[in-house]
Amino acid sequence: MRCGFFYIVPPLSLITQALNSERRAFFSELQALNSERQAFFSELQALNSERRAFFSELQALNSERRAFFSKLQDLNSERRAFF
Repeated sequence: MRCGFFYIVPPLSLITQALNSERRAFFSELQALNSERQAFFSELQALNSERRAFFSELQALNSERRAFFSKLQDLNSERRAFF
C-alpha cells in the first residue's frame, strides 16, 4: 500500500499577486511611517528655531544687564571719587 502526500500548489500568478499585494501593503505602511518621521522632524526643527530665538533674546538681555551693571559700576566709582 502506498501513501502519498499531495500538495495543492496554487498557480504562480496567484502567488505573485499575493506577494505583490503584501509588498504594496508593506511600502504603504513604510510611506506612512516616513510621513510621520518627516512631520516629527519638521516639528523638531520648529522647536529648535524657537529655542534659538529664545537664547538669542536671552543673550541680548544678558548684554543689556552687563551694560547696566557696567554703568552702575562707573557711577559708583564717580561717587567714590566725589566723596
